[in-house]
Parts: sequence; C-alpha cells; structure tokens
Amino acid sequence: MSAGTVTVTGLVCVLAQFGAEFGRPDLAGAARWLADHAPAPAPDVICHGDLHPFNLLADGDRVTMLDWNTALLAPRAYDVAFTSLLLSEPPLRVPGWQRPLVRRAGRLIARRFIRAYQHQAAATVKAGELSWHQAVLCLRALVEVASWDAADRRAGHPWLLSAPAFARRLAILTGAPVRAL
Repeated sequence: MSAGTVTVTGLVCVLAQFGAEFGRPDLAGAARWLADHAPAPAPDVICHGDLHPFNLLADGDRVTMLDWNTALLAPRAYDVAFTSLLLSEPPLRVPGWQRPLVRRAGRLIARRFIRAYQHQAAATVKAGELSWHQAVLCLRALVEVASWDAADRRAGHPWLLSAPAFARRLAILTGAPVRAL
C-alpha cells in the first residue's frame, strides 16, 4: 500500500484501480463516483477502520483496540460508518424470512450506536457524510471479495454474507448497477 492510501481519498483511488484490475468495472465506476462526490472536508483523525466487538479487549474499565491493519487517517465519520454499517447489515446466516427482521433490529441498534457516539464524543456526524463513508466501506468489502478466486472464496466470511446488501447500498448511493460477486 502506498503512502497515498492512508487517507480515505487515497483509499478510494486504490479501490478504483483494484476494481478495474479485478475485472469489475462496476466497482471501478462506483469508486469514481465516490471520488467525484466526496463530502466537504472534515478534520482527519486516526481511524481503526475495522471497529467491532471482536477487535476490542475489555479488562474492567480498560479497553484495548486490536487489529489495526486497516487503520487510516480519515474523518471520524469513517469509523462511525464502519460500525453502524456492520450493525445495520449484520453478517449473519439466517433463513430468508428472518433477514428483514434481523436487518430491522440491526438498523435500530445502529441508530442507537450513532446517537450514543455523538453524545459521548460531543460531535455530530452528518447523515450525508455517514452514508458516503458507508458506501466507501461497502466498496472496500466488495473489492476485497473480488480479489478472491472463486475457489478461494472464504466460506462464511462476513463480506461474503453482506455482499448483496453492500452492493445494494452502493448502487443506491451511486446510481450505478453494482453486483455483489
């Protein structure tokens, strides 16, 4: 990864390049749309990039974040977007008839998380900024899945389970058709 990829702008540029290299012009096009429609600049902070409960180690009042391999400099909305996206589109294998219930519950939990985050951080994350960063994260996951050989598709991996929902979200925001696999 080059030095330019340590920011969201650099990440989107690299995702466009990889989308094209992996034979996914839909992902490359979505990346170009995101690059052309970035929200107003916000101050960058160090973002974890993969913030979820399995990357937290709690010991009493002490919390340690693990697995920093996707860290980058980004507005705080990037980490809020990741966690809220994972909560609202939980990568759970459930029967089809349960999926809407799980998604509804996940979206409720995601809204509570965002409100709690904004209260604790005394900062506002605007809805448009949040959805743009969620789209970047959907793109990141779909490009990663596209990099796997069909024979190497990691069965049960969260990105495989969430790929259809991520493709829908990315397509709705960019207005371009995006396929999951």
